[in-house]
Amino acid sequence: MKVTKQFKLEVAHRLVSSYSKKCQSIHGHSYLMEVTLESEHLNDDAMVMDFGEVKDKMNSFFESFDHSLIVYDKDIMLPLVMQIESLLHIRLMVVDYNPTAEGMAHHVFREMINQKLPIVEVRVQETLTGWAVADRPKPFYGESVKYYNIPERFRNAL
Repeated sequence: MKVTKQFKLEVAHRLVSSYSKKCQSIHGHSYLMEVTLESEHLNDDAMVMDFGEVKDKMNSFFESFDHSLIVYDKDIMLPLVMQIESLLHIRLMVVDYNPTAEGMAHHVFREMINQKLPIVEVRVQETLTGWAVADRPKPFYGESVKYYNIPERFRNAL
């Protein structure tokens, strides 16, 4: 059985070395984050997990992103953005990846594993027509799977 919970966020970001030059400017999106949980067995309340419990476990994580500016820690603009942040008290989130929808989906997936939630998929919708999905790791052609905090039950399924 699978269940999905949605979170809505308003986030600004800037992409480093993007195909689209427009995305190299600071801009924002109304993100829709969907997290899908799965369990073979329902709990005593006949649920995979109560939606309220998912919200309680993940809300502070998503709140840290909401109405913030996400900047890659290797972005040459970071020192300038940090100066502006100290003057204007903007919400700044510095991350270790280019803040694409793909990077954000992977980040959310890792956090849900850290929260010990039975996560199987994270969908980050950036626009009405574009989104990225992170799910259980699968090997690329000819590569072995590298496990990064992946629960044992997922490893056996690969």
